[in-house]
Amino acid sequence: MEILIVEDTKTIANNIASFLQWNGRHCTICETCSDAISHTKHKTYDCFLVDIMLPDGDGISLAKTLRSMSDMPIIMTTAKWSIDDKQAAFDAWADDYLVKPFSLKELVMRINAHAKRSVTEQDPAITIGDVRIQIQEKRVYKQETHIPLTIKERHIIELLVQRLWQTVSRTDIIEHIWGGDALFWYDATLDVYIAKIRKKIGKDVIETVKWFGYCIPK
Repeated sequence: MEILIVEDTKTIANNIASFLQWNGRHCTICETCSDAISHTKHKTYDCFLVDIMLPDGDGISLAKTLRSMSDMPIIMTTAKWSIDDKQAAFDAWADDYLVKPFSLKELVMRINAHAKRSVTEQDPAITIGDVRIQIQEKRVYKQETHIPLTIKERHIIELLVQRLWQTVSRTDIIEHIWGGDALFWYDATLDVYIAKIRKKIGKDVIETVKWFGYCIPK
């Protein structure tokens, strides 16, 4: 297994690499975002370990870039612990989040778990024109290029996929995304999110059912 470690603190990076290599992994260490992107362009990795605070940028932006280049697991390894930091990471399509200091044994367990999912999951897909929606992994591809979506955009797609080819009412979508008390406040906001999704993946993927809601067409 090839693992890319993106960490600018040499002691931490070397400790992680030594432990993972002792457990049978091969590790490459990068200290900057630019180095990580360059390595990923020229080599395939099975897992990425990404710090958030890096000398030439932040790991959240890097995670978005790596996700556009690879579907392999991205685990954020960082001292930042707030729920906003975690949400930003998952919005950037990170798969996991470990707060420093963490157990190296736990890191290995999480790498193993993500690797097992990558190998064993059979992920059915819905294809609409040049758009492919991977159902289990909740990812969308257009012309085989991964299209990053925000967490709420993903939740809207997920709900429409769960009720495939059925019309989902505006009320159901708003309650699913924002909660039961949000109907009045988020009615117009839903239109904004639908417009954003269509701009990213095309107008034909989500069909409007006038005066009622939305569906993924057959």
